[in-house]
Amino acid sequence: MIKKKIFLKYFLFSFFSILINITSQEITLIFYSNIIFSILNGTITGFLFKFYVDRKYIFTREDTIFSLKELMLYSSTAILTTTIFWSFELIFLYLFESKAFKISGAVIGLSIGFFMKYQLDKKITFNPNA
Repeated sequence: MIKKKIFLKYFLFSFFSILINITSQEITLIFYSNIIFSILNGTITGFLFKFYVDRKYIFTREDTIFSLKELMLYSSTAILTTTIFWSFELIFLYLFESKAFKISGAVIGLSIGFFMKYQLDKKITFNPNA
């Protein structure tokens, strides 16, 4: 039961992180027409949200002060998963030249990345025995 509850929370937080990421990208594009800057902005906002909720609600770290080691490990695992996300998003944009397909690629890439990230964070980042 607990694993199902954690999975549901992780799924919902991932969904909200995707919404935050895509929304941040679209808002950025209103003010700046640079696609790379918009993707970077979306990634940063999604990353900050996801780090907070993963740490507090998924891996139950209640202390308010996080360690630099934790943040560095979380960032390191994010580099791999972000590469997957950006690849899908940019490949879909390049192949289909459509905003809808760019967003579809982003959602697919983020979904794959979040699945991998959970496994990595569970074993490396938030594992007290690691």
